[in-house]
Amino acid sequence: MMINRWSGLLAAGVLAIGGGAARADFLFAPGSGFIEPTLNYGGSTTRYSEWRNFYSTSTVGNLPDYYAEFGGVKVGSVWQPTPRPVDDPDFPAQPSYYTSDRPNAFWNINNPTITQTNAATGYISSTGNFYGLNGAQSFRLDDNTAATDDPSGMPGYTAGTVVFQFQTDGQFVDLATIRLVYMDGGIEKWISAADLDRAEMLREYMPPEGASSDPSSAEGYESRFAIQWNLTGLGISDYSIVWDTESHTSLQQVSLDTSDQYVAAIPTSREWTGGSGSWSDGANWLDRSAGGTYGTGPVENGNVRFENTSAALVALASSKTVGEIVFTTANDLTLEADAGVALTANTGISTTAAATGVYSIKSDYVFGAVNLFDIAAGTVLIDGDVSGDYGFIKTGSGALALSGNNSFTGAIDIQAGSVRLTGSNTTTATVSVRGGELSLASGTALTTSGEVKVGFDSTFFDNPVPAALFIDGAYTLGRSIQVVANNSQVILGARNTGGQDAVYSGAVGLTSGAADVRLRTESATDRVRFTGAMTGGGTNRTMTIDGPGTVIFSGTAKNYNDATVVSSGTLVLETTIGAANGTGFGSFTVKNGAVFHITSTGRLNGFAGDIFTPQSVLTIEAGGKVKGAGVIARKVATTGTLSIIEASRSEGTLTMTSLDASQGVTFQFDLQQTVDPGIPLVAITGEFKGSVLDDGVRIAFSNLGSIEVGQAYTLFSYGSVSGLTLSDLFLVNTGLVLDQSFGTGGWKIENGEIQVQFAAVPEPSTLALLGMCGVMLLLFRRKIRSLAS
Repeated sequence: MMINRWSGLLAAGVLAIGGGAARADFLFAPGSGFIEPTLNYGGSTTRYSEWRNFYSTSTVGNLPDYYAEFGGVKVGSVWQPTPRPVDDPDFPAQPSYYTSDRPNAFWNINNPTITQTNAATGYISSTGNFYGLNGAQSFRLDDNTAATDDPSGMPGYTAGTVVFQFQTDGQFVDLATIRLVYMDGGIEKWISAADLDRAEMLREYMPPEGASSDPSSAEGYESRFAIQWNLTGLGISDYSIVWDTESHTSLQQVSLDTSDQYVAAIPTSREWTGGSGSWSDGANWLDRSAGGTYGTGPVENGNVRFENTSAALVALASSKTVGEIVFTTANDLTLEADAGVALTANTGISTTAAATGVYSIKSDYVFGAVNLFDIAAGTVLIDGDVSGDYGFIKTGSGALALSGNNSFTGAIDIQAGSVRLTGSNTTTATVSVRGGELSLASGTALTTSGEVKVGFDSTFFDNPVPAALFIDGAYTLGRSIQVVANNSQVILGARNTGGQDAVYSGAVGLTSGAADVRLRTESATDRVRFTGAMTGGGTNRTMTIDGPGTVIFSGTAKNYNDATVVSSGTLVLETTIGAANGTGFGSFTVKNGAVFHITSTGRLNGFAGDIFTPQSVLTIEAGGKVKGAGVIARKVATTGTLSIIEASRSEGTLTMTSLDASQGVTFQFDLQQTVDPGIPLVAITGEFKGSVLDDGVRIAFSNLGSIEVGQAYTLFSYGSVSGLTLSDLFLVNTGLVLDQSFGTGGWKIENGEIQVQFAAVPEPSTLALLGMCGVMLLLFRRKIRSLAS
């Protein structure tokens, strides 16, 4: 029974688009069905099959359930599937998926079948979809156009063309896996979906819950593919189509059209092979579907490939709608449009690995559907204004830059490579940096509404890669930031701030199981300030400050649970790390060459009532420095005399719960007298544990010109001491002489304080004696008593 593809279908929601007017979201046109290929229905033999519900995993093939040429019954004017012929031995028994509202299919062995070919990697969901939870799935569609069914009177034929369409939801399909396979003289051969001479392919993407939804909160995207193979002259009737889907991806729908004649049934691609010229000049475009001829320009909704042999300027005089834009060579290309002209892309822009040039779109640009920027190499620049009801995805290791005043409303999803935003973007949808880098190079690069998610969600996506968010310049990002659960590294940073502050003013949330986070600056003059709250994380994760610049915590308290490592540069604390009750915070370490500067408004909390747990210790490693005038409500531990604690009378008192200097420490004190010299520079509310090394507690003074002779300076106050003797103390400066009439050799230890007083600085004629201060101190290294509180 030969009928038109669309006569008597089950649902009215299917829309035939193939021969209609151009439109965006071509493959996702309104209605639930696929597009109708523009085959020669009246003058050729054609067949059509469609699957919307699957019932069998890996054991037997799934027959079409929505439409097929064989096995149905005509009820009125509607061609319908039939109940399963349970008693027929040619068909399987009750399948693993079977519900009362979907018991029917087109049960005839002449119909094509779809089989899942790798067992135990997925299951069939309650909605009839194949779902691969724990791994990739492989599928095979088997068809034989020579098959006949005597009761129907339908003739068999040799296939001239095959049009294959399918829809998935989840991760992207590897296009290299889609192949049409056939036997030729006993030898298996195949034609890839990417074969430019024998195949034409369109692809399109949508978020799973609507154009502006957040794909990072779901399992990826709805994807539709339309592939046409030209089989003219190959004598093929018995063939298979094979393809793979990734883990956490469902196969939802499939349709198949075949004909004994080849006609271009979906919009065909064009290739630009020359140098500079006009888009509208057909002589610049190669049409492979017409046997490799020139003369006709791109068709609406078709793909365009630029294979220019030299740097080229392409002039666009009128608005166009295309599928995918592909750059294939290392030669630069600029697409420049007249004023008011826009280029609409349904798929997006991609570059091949050989396309290492710069490709500039100097035109307004419209997202016809979710745009995929698959930039394998090179740089794509869009200098016009970008609009549309969708967002974009960035994959590939190449670069994408948007510099216009953009009004598109969908989400931004960066999975690899780099994206730089230098203009304005009004979308309030979620921005996801799952991998690669997002660089914000203007104050309006993102709105303050919405959220930025950073990190690859390991719940749904495999092979996570580092993800970075940078403010490029002294700008403010007002959005909240969520570091998602993943096993890779997340970077929040700033560059090119010129000594001014780049500001993250939104809250930073560390999801349970979130990755290690690095707060990074790229030069010594870079400064990045975090004024919003920081919460979440876990003590088995690390917040690392790195880079040569300055990271500042100010504003709302930072109550995150990660361990903190200042590995390089400077961390300035102007607010509180840890809640007032001091619970749930990780260890804190200052590495070689790094500085932790806690200001008078800063407070570093730890576990209340237990200062000896690792989560309540601030460790200063050799070459690391802690300075300032705030409160360290933790035990401070040093690792040697190269561990530095710095305090200045101009800044105020540095307070800590206890100090373990048993391995040595160096204090750097500035005695510039702007406050009462009787106020201690370092206040240790608990125990001050001295060094086990002679000369292990080293003291250096700066700003020597401000020191007053005969003035007692209070250096320390403490609650108690242990293991601290005069022999521990070593005066580093060789230009100062202690006042021998003060205390014991210039030192006084009483009432829980350590004070020092200096004698007159020698005249220049006695400079040879300047080194004697160290000798004078040695005279008093008599271990005759321990310092008592």
